[in-house]
Amino acid sequence: MPRTFQDLNDIVHAWLLGAMCAYTLWVYVNRAQYSSARLSRLNLVVSTFLIFRLMSAIRLETTSLVLCSLWIYLRSVITTFGVYSLNIFFTTELFLNVAVAVASKTPTNRRRWQFSVHGFTQALNLANGIQY
Repeated sequence: MPRTFQDLNDIVHAWLLGAMCAYTLWVYVNRAQYSSARLSRLNLVVSTFLIFRLMSAIRLETTSLVLCSLWIYLRSVITTFGVYSLNIFFTTELFLNVAVAVASKTPTNRRRWQFSVHGFTQALNLANGIQY
């Protein structure tokens, strides 16, 4: 029987982790059913980041100071860079497709827009993460 809210939190995150692993495996096995290879790869990347995020949400119970410090560091890195990077990536893609309309540009010009805007936004994410 769970004793605290954190115990319940660990149980819920473990269940979500199992469901996400099963979903990621299903996506990997059935990736040919998607309409485009890019969508399948993107779905696998997002699922993998969510698996790492859910793994980092579960408490590590140990008496080793080094292992606890490493776990806390990994949790903060995954949360700060992984999740925020995905959010920034999708927001930037939405901006590029709606406001800039990169789909109507030539492939070279489209790639230039994507690299420059994504590079700028992820550099801001890195600078924000370094502040912490």
